[in-house]
Parts: sequence; structure tokens; C-alpha cells
Amino acid sequence: MDQNIIFIISSLILNIFVVIYIKNLTKYFNIYDLPDSKRKFHKIRTSLFGGSVILINLLLFLIIYFFTNSYIIFETFLPYLFLGSFLFYFFGLIDDIKDLNSNLKFIIEILIITFLVFLDKNILIEKIYFQSLDLTITLGSYSYIFTIISITIFLNALNMYDGINLQCGSYCLIVFLSLLFFSQQNILLICLIISLISFLYLNYKSRLFLGDNGTYLLGFIISYLVIYTAKSGNYYELSADKILILMLFPGLDLIRLFVVRLIKKKHPFSSDRYHIHHILLKKVGFKKTIYFLVSLPLLANFLMFSFSNHLIFIIVIFTIIYIISLYAYEK
Repeated sequence: MDQNIIFIISSLILNIFVVIYIKNLTKYFNIYDLPDSKRKFHKIRTSLFGGSVILINLLLFLIIYFFTNSYIIFETFLPYLFLGSFLFYFFGLIDDIKDLNSNLKFIIEILIITFLVFLDKNILIEKIYFQSLDLTITLGSYSYIFTIISITIFLNALNMYDGINLQCGSYCLIVFLSLLFFSQQNILLICLIISLISFLYLNYKSRLFLGDNGTYLLGFIISYLVIYTAKSGNYYELSADKILILMLFPGLDLIRLFVVRLIKKKHPFSSDRYHIHHILLKKVGFKKTIYFLVSLPLLANFLMFSFSNHLIFIIVIFTIIYIISLYAYEK
């Protein structure tokens, strides 16, 4: 049997099993998100097994790979990808259980990312290429600090972007689908897409949340695959402006929240209800909020492929749309 088919069928079987037995799995591991009437307004305790669904799919892929030994191209990075994924999953799981202090979380993130970047040069960003401007910036001695800061920012942006059902999972699905057009790791991406679809089905049914274990895990996986894919194409095919479009909306919300919190003299990583999904929910309800939050990155990514010579223009336009939408609904 073709090795690609083995990967896909195995992933499908695993995720059918997860959908059927998620209640039993959650009960066995006792991983729940409890409502608190402050930030968490769901009615009953809900499974926080979302990150586990992604991780066991990645583990399955790794096991099949080592048994079949069919993808030599993965040998240089797959173990490091899994190591980082496990570390961030475990870190997020501890945060879900213990609700760690914001400063402590930030320090742990920096330590894990620094360890991984020095261990695996596949995710060291050495230069930045802007296709729209035909501009290349060589980072030189600043490569390590730029890489660590970039990954840290995206991890926190994605973590903050997880607020309501379907929001973060749909965004990650759009990113993985977009990466299919740039990456050579299509089977890995397809397995991750299958796992996200099973998660989104359960999330839509309010039976499963990502939790911090899921957002930190997905944030690291996306960061790793984006950097690795960009480097594989010598930074030209997946350019910096395309990456900005891929990561635009969590990034914009992160910047806005940081500014708002600093103005209010709060910790930048503190919790509040000023996220874009909170603002939209108050005005237009759940369905329209999800339509808005899914359609914007979907449209931005479509335009990225259709108008590749106008990437900076696309970034500016969607940044303006984001700002105008917030201004309109905050009124």
C-alpha cells in the first residue's frame, strides 16, 4: 500500500476513535475546563483534551514514519518538532491546571524557545525577504534574538486569539491549508488538518476546548512549519509579507490588547474581556462573530495567492478593516 495512504487512513481511524470516545478519554485523564462566571461562561465542565488530540495525531505520524522510514526529508526536523510540541503541550497543560502567573509563563516560554532554537537550527530565522518590496534583510548576529521574539509573540497571540468555539481552530485550519501550497510536508499537514477537523466538530458541539495546552501546541507547530518552510525555499517562496498575512489577525489583536492593557496599567499578559471576540459577541452574537473572524483571514489568504505582487497593500487593507470594525462595534 502507498505510504501516503497509510498515513491518511491511520489518521482518519485515530480521529474517528477520538470523536467517539472523547468523553471516556477526558474522564480517564481528568482534563476539564470549569466555568467561573468571570471569563469562562460555558454552562458545564468541558473537556480540555483539544491539545491532546493534536499531539496524539503528531505522535501517530512520528511512529508510522519511523516504522516505514519512507520520508528521508523529515529526518532532520521531525524529532525536534515533536520535542517542542510535547514541551509546549505539557507547559500549556500545567497552565490549564494551575493557572500560572503571567510573568512565570513568559519566562518559561522564553526558556523553552531558546533551548529549542539553539538545539535545532531549522527554526533559526537568518534573513527576512519582503516580496512586495524585493527587499532582503540579513539578520546576522541578531538571528537568535529575532527568532526567539518572533516565536514568543506568535505563541501569545494565538493563545489570546482562543476565546470562543471555532475561532482559534478555524484560524489554524486556514493556516495549515495555506501552507499546503508552500511546503513539501503535505502528508504531515494533511494529518494535522484531519486532527483539526475532528477537533472543530467536537468544539462546535461544545464537547471539547483547545485550552492552553492546545493553543501553545498549535502555536509552536505553526511557528516551526512556517519558519522551516520559508527556509526550505530560501525565504523567497514563503516571504515575510506572506507570513505577515498568515499571522495577521492574531497579531493585530495582540498589539491592540497590549496597548489597551498598558494604558489601563495592567500586565500585558493579564486576562480580560477586551478581545475582539468579546467585543463582537456583545454586538452581533456568536454566529456573526464567527463568520467575521473566519471570513477575514480566509479572504486575506485567498488574496495573498491571487495578488502576490501587492502583499503590503493586502496587509494595510485588512489592518484598516480590523481597526474600523473594532471602532464600529465598540461604540
